[in-house]
Amino acid sequence: PLGAPVHELGFDGKVSQLRKSITFKNDKLLDIVKRHEDVFELVPDTKGGTNVTVQPGAISLLYSEAELHAKSVSESMLPPKIEAPMSAIETVQAIRIEIIHALHRRGGTASVPELGQEPTVQRLKKGSLANAKLQDFVKLFPQNLGLNGDPSMPGAVSLVNYDVSDTSMIHQGSVRALNTGNPTYGKGFSGKGGKYPRANTGPYSRHQQQHRQSGLDSNHVPVGGSRGAGSGMNFSFSQAALYSTLQPSASLQQKQQQHIGFSV
Repeated sequence: PLGAPVHELGFDGKVSQLRKSITFKNDKLLDIVKRHEDVFELVPDTKGGTNVTVQPGAISLLYSEAELHAKSVSESMLPPKIEAPMSAIETVQAIRIEIIHALHRRGGTASVPELGQEPTVQRLKKGSLANAKLQDFVKLFPQNLGLNGDPSMPGAVSLVNYDVSDTSMIHQGSVRALNTGNPTYGKGFSGKGGKYPRANTGPYSRHQQQHRQSGLDSNHVPVGGSRGAGSGMNFSFSQAALYSTLQPSASLQQKQQQHIGFSV
């Protein structure tokens, strides 16, 4: 997509930190963008909103030649992003790469909540990985990400390595483990723990089914009928129910003949 929405720029760690300073505390992000037309450009997006993009050549206004070279060298180590993953396994790899990019932009260290606010991480986690904890993603890749690596920031994630070529830890089992908090992941119908509901297929169940099909309950009483005179049931209605039981229709007789061991 061309540029990024204004509100997403506010999720960046450095932008969020600078906006807390006295200089920008009372300024709207959109107003800051508009004040620097030599650097930023506002363009319409496909949804009727506005995106912010960088003006051509603006990078030379922001960095010196030496800084630009150092930036280019450091960014060359970053793994290429997976913009449109096609499976859950590929999505986990895409999130792994996105976390590395986010840590790189923040100087190598960030908290788990900060990484969770990354717009691309949020987009990738939607769907089957929506309930997966970001901390569990971090623990899945110790060769890339370290947890509590910065003693001054409890719960901080640190960047250890840029190499993401080893994907042996990403498989169906690890993806399923990430979704342990998802109440719908891996379940068949509504069974607990992904198990199908246990069906009662014993002889008593078949006996009940035969009676339901014939209009009788398990005590050979018409469904909805009375089992005793004290029920307050209208007598004429009881007679009608009894008559219909003793005089079944032709189609009902055919059904009854199909059930062995049952007779009216």
